[in-house]
Amino acid sequence: MSRHGLRARAVTSWCRRTATHLGRLVGRLCREDDGQDLIEYVLLTGIIAIAGILIFPAMQDAMVSTYQDWNSNAQAIWEPPPPTGTP
Repeated sequence: MSRHGLRARAVTSWCRRTATHLGRLVGRLCREDDGQDLIEYVLLTGIIAIAGILIFPAMQDAMVSTYQDWNSNAQAIWEPPPPTGTP
């Protein structure tokens, strides 16, 4: 048998073993629920992160506007002290 033929058989054998292993893994994941709570926490964290990313631009605009209003009001309230000394 040629080198190409041996290599093709090895690849085919590897693919079958991998497919069998993945099939068993998927079957086991479907039957067992040991990590279910961990997956739920991961999904919840992902949903909260996506919501934060989507809401942040609106919050950012509101925060900038509020800060600028506060800054303008603080600048308007402040009065410089009268000059001291003789001219």
